[in-house]
Amino acid sequence: MGNYSMDESLNTSSKEPYVLFIIGNGFDLSMGMKTKYEDMYESYCNTPSSSKTIENFKQTLSNREPYDKWSDFEMGMAEYAKTLSNEAQFVECVRDFKAHMAQHLQTENQKIISAINNRDYTNKLLEELDRSFEEFYMCFSPNVIRQLNSLVSILFLASPKIITFNYTTGLDELLLLRAKKDHTLIDSPLHIHGSLKTDVVLGVDNISQLEGCSYSISQRGERSFVKTIFNQQYDSKRVSEAKQLISNSQIICTYGFSMGESDKTWIDLLVDWLKQSVDHHLIVYQYDKTEYRRYIFDALMDAEDEKKAALLTRLGLTESKLADQIHIPIGYDIFNFDFSKIVVTGVPTPTPPMFY
Repeated sequence: MGNYSMDESLNTSSKEPYVLFIIGNGFDLSMGMKTKYEDMYESYCNTPSSSKTIENFKQTLSNREPYDKWSDFEMGMAEYAKTLSNEAQFVECVRDFKAHMAQHLQTENQKIISAINNRDYTNKLLEELDRSFEEFYMCFSPNVIRQLNSLVSILFLASPKIITFNYTTGLDELLLLRAKKDHTLIDSPLHIHGSLKTDVVLGVDNISQLEGCSYSISQRGERSFVKTIFNQQYDSKRVSEAKQLISNSQIICTYGFSMGESDKTWIDLLVDWLKQSVDHHLIVYQYDKTEYRRYIFDALMDAEDEKKAALLTRLGLTESKLADQIHIPIGYDIFNFDFSKIVVTGVPTPTPPMFY
């Protein structure tokens, strides 16, 4: 990439207001990558193993419906731990699945890197990336748009701040190409759960979520499946950087981030951040298959109110005033990389469900 590389040291000390993007698996899915749990569990279960512990684990997975979200799988693993005889069996299962998952994701990642560097598609991808950063809040009512626009200058787009929960590097590659094209240096996305190049962090949020096992959980078990503990022992700097990025944000936009129990630490931080100031605004793009008519805006407002109420309940919030600080796009999508899916899969794809 020559001189156009991303700044490896995040500037989290800036006092200027900025927008933070929190990216989850929905981004990889929008790129056409097969990164859902259900995309890899069948091949995992069908792979022979010489270990009786692993064979029993695979049989258990194959006998149940696939988990819908990664957070569901992680919490399911915590429940499975209670059925095992000892910690060694649990760690063996975790590490065996993680190895298969990483191999699967490496293959998917290489496909998307090839697609991103396809000259026939690079400009289209970058145009959609820029549109998404520029227009992520342009789907709301004029009142909300004016409110958000008055808080943060559009200048933040020169160097978007991003926390990603993904291990893959498609977003990193797109930002590198964008930096090369614009002759700029930008902050690299903060991979809070590691990347395929080094550390893949899988597991529950805290040790209390592993309570109920007939055996004690040692440091070995904690490191293998408690994300917060591994992060603190492996790279506490990225944890502090992520917390500071959230704390200093004016607006936070989440995309494809499920807000599951296995990421409770980060959900709690978002809730605390919302409560700190009435000028803090959270935009949440949620997965939704429903087709909405954008020109019937009162119906969109009704749908948003319903989704807000459900989100507030899920987050354990009773403060109705916080609803004014939460915004859920309805019938509108960003990071809509349809054309990359043709390259990755080799076949045209229909218009995908949106992440609102």
